Amino acid sequence: MDVVTPCEVTASVAAPAESTGDPSVAAIGAPTPTEVTLTPTHVDGRSAKGQGKGKRGGPDKRRGGAREPWGRPATDGTAEPRENSEPRQPKRKVALLMSFCGTDYQGMQINDNARTIEGELFQGLVKAGAVSQANADSYKKISLGRAARTDKGVHAAGQVVSCKIIVEDPDIVTKINAALPPAIRVWNYARVVGSFDPRKACDSRIYEYLLPTYVFLPPRPKPDPMPDLTAAAAAGERGLRSTSVQMTERRAYRIPPETLERVRVALHRYEGSHNFHNFTIAKKFHDMSARRFIKSFTASDPFVRDGTEWLSLKVHGQSFMMHQIRKMVGLVILMVRADLPETEIFAQAVREPKLNLPKAPSLGLLLERVVFDSYNRKVQATATQKGGEDERPPIVFDPYQSEIDAFRESFIYSQIIATEKAEDVFDSWLLHFEAFPEYFPFLASGGKVLDQDCVVRDSAPLPTDQGEHENELAVGDDDAA
Repeated sequence: MDVVTPCEVTASVAAPAESTGDPSVAAIGAPTPTEVTLTPTHVDGRSAKGQGKGKRGGPDKRRGGAREPWGRPATDGTAEPRENSEPRQPKRKVALLMSFCGTDYQGMQINDNARTIEGELFQGLVKAGAVSQANADSYKKISLGRAARTDKGVHAAGQVVSCKIIVEDPDIVTKINAALPPAIRVWNYARVVGSFDPRKACDSRIYEYLLPTYVFLPPRPKPDPMPDLTAAAAAGERGLRSTSVQMTERRAYRIPPETLERVRVALHRYEGSHNFHNFTIAKKFHDMSARRFIKSFTASDPFVRDGTEWLSLKVHGQSFMMHQIRKMVGLVILMVRADLPETEIFAQAVREPKLNLPKAPSLGLLLERVVFDSYNRKVQATATQKGGEDERPPIVFDPYQSEIDAFRESFIYSQIIATEKAEDVFDSWLLHFEAFPEYFPFLASGGKVLDQDCVVRDSAPLPTDQGEHENELAVGDDDAA
């Protein structure tokens, strides 16, 4: 018979020992079901409990030490301490409302081999204590998701990222921002249901395109045409640039009211449901996914920054395809500056013949905000049913608009304007279009489809497409804009 050592005190109500088959014989130390008891421990380290059918005594090899009944770690010092033994705090599914300047980042989505917005965000969440050390080794443990993916160098004034984080600290947003670079800001978070998917819950998106008004200046006298495609490619690599005197004249341009009105009328023609197969790649006219609905397309009043006049174009749509926004803007620029009939041009662009339409530079494109109107209506309805006690608020940026506007001016607009001033991006784009009109015979002919030359050809070697990743926003069912 085993020798029994002094008993350990347990604070729980013990369960009956297992039967040995003989009702007159009870297991050693078996308590009655309702009493608080002392549990004997054998000298060989095995608990008296567990000697019934199919159970073997001995130390718990998984933990490396003795264990108390019901799976609790032993309190006699024989159990090894667990790693990351910090107090466990509950994770909550939230939607983070944020803004960022994409300069110097390789895109939005986290990538182990690149510097990304989500990579910086994850590290900031860990440093702020919103992610426990047990989960700090992998972003997958917090279920990161996003309403829209942005590529290299692209900015966002209103983006939503979902994740499971610790939000018990009332100052958690302040601590997250303290751990993030100044070019990435989190404005607040909203509690969401566990099944929330920001990409699917987002029912529309608003994009902004910033451009200097000098792009609407009438074309200069035609330059000497490039002798061949080899010379064209070389020009694309080194870039065509106006002289400093010419650029001074361009930057002094101020758009007349009648030209601005033409821009607004042309943008308005995109509104509604249309077939945009000519505004993307790899889409045919009969492909139903090429039909998109545009809620609005507007142009702001002009404003001056650093001596150059600018316009802000904003397009609100359900979803967008690869290159769609840049081609929409590019077509309007060339129609207005060349005084082409926008009615006929637009009518041809949305019909069946495949046409080559120009892409405006990627520099001016940014995500203005993602919209969750349908989701917010459901949240409001649920809160009403529960008497206003639902802890899940709507996902809206309005309460933080002043902070967002200040961030956009300081980090996003300033970056776009500085890059344009240093590199003359829009000027170079216009000069290439003028130098290679054969790439866009549809526009050169005044919007008439003359022959098969209007079928899509390789684009002219524009400087924004040379040696750089396509700076496109990616949203909607095609994950591109």
